[in-house]
Parts: sequence; C-alpha cells; structure tokens
Amino acid sequence: MNYFGTTDVDADEYAGEAVAGIEAVISDEQELFTMEYPCHSPDERQWFLMRVAPLPPEEDGSAVVAHVDITQRKLAELAAERRSEQLRAERSNLQHLIDRVEGLVTAVMDDVMSADSREDIQQTVVDRLASVDSYRFAWVAEFDIRDETLRPASTSVERETDLAIGLDEDDPVARAARTEEIQFQTGELAERYTALAQADIGSMAAVPLVAGESLY
Repeated sequence: MNYFGTTDVDADEYAGEAVAGIEAVISDEQELFTMEYPCHSPDERQWFLMRVAPLPPEEDGSAVVAHVDITQRKLAELAAERRSEQLRAERSNLQHLIDRVEGLVTAVMDDVMSADSREDIQQTVVDRLASVDSYRFAWVAEFDIRDETLRPASTSVERETDLAIGLDEDDPVARAARTEEIQFQTGELAERYTALAQADIGSMAAVPLVAGESLY
C-alpha cells in the first residue's frame, strides 16, 4: 500500500511531519530525517524514533524507514523533568521562607530595641511569631530551679495556665532544656499543648534560649 496515500496527515501532526520528512529525503532535499513521536496503547505509554535515510545512488528515489523504540529513554527524561520542576518549586518555597524569616527577624529586632524589660522582649517575640501564617502559637517557658519545672512566662494567647513540665520528662520542651539543642515533634502532640495554644497544632519546635553557659 502507498504510505503517503494511507497516512492521514490532517488527523495527526506527527503523520504530516513524517510524510514531509520522507519526501524530503527521497527528493534529495535532506540527507537524513529523524523524528520522535508518541505511540501510546491503552495499556502503556510508548515513544519511537523514526529515521529516514536514502538508499545508494542506484536506488535513487528510494529510502529506508526505521522505527526505534525509545520508551525507556523518554520515561527517564520525563522523570528528570518532573524532578527538575519539583526542585524549582522547592527552591522557590525555600526562598519564600528565607524572605519571610528575614522579615520576621527584622520586625522582632525593631520591637526589641524599644522594649523596656525582659518581659516586654519575650512578649514581643511570641506575638511576632504567632502573627506569621504558618505558626499557630508561640510561648516562652522559664525554668524554676525550686522544683525543676518549666512554666509558661509569655504566651501569644492570653490565658491563665498551670502548665508545669518536669525537666526529666520525655517531652520536646524538657529535652530542649536538658540538651540545649532544638527539638522537633510532629504528629499528635500532648493535649496540654493544644490546651495552651487553644488551637489544633500538627507540629512543634522547642528552641533553647542559651547565652554562654546560661539557659534562660
């Protein structure tokens, strides 16, 4: 059957390109024609590479057409493109986070410079943190050496609380005080933190406030 006559160039853009490429090689307008195209089936995605090359001079006006399966290569390329897009999105999110944190630090520093006491500083910090969209609640705990407990000193939500965290507890706040290292917890948090925040919270960071050898 005539390849040109049976190819529906109007229904398929790749078919039109293929016919034009074959004709160009047959008429010596082009030495080699290649084209990558999809040929998906109901069960799987497939891609092929079409190569058209002229036959020797004695076979003038003829060409050999080959179709090479390049599915694995195309799938790898698509996976790499998706990963690249994810990395670009992650970089954008990170830059947004950096800009937000830098703005938060600047705002806190401006407010702290005008504070009259430690209490004012603590309240400024928790209020500023809680004003950021991704933070629901912030508070500062003070260590009571009399009974070795941590109790709220400043909170971003005004309320009376009798919360007391033992220094030896298996708790992110207690661990941060003991180790003087930042502690994180995600998933279900202790009910006392939900009660303190008066909100549902999904994760928590406990940051020790340390200067020199002193834990504040």
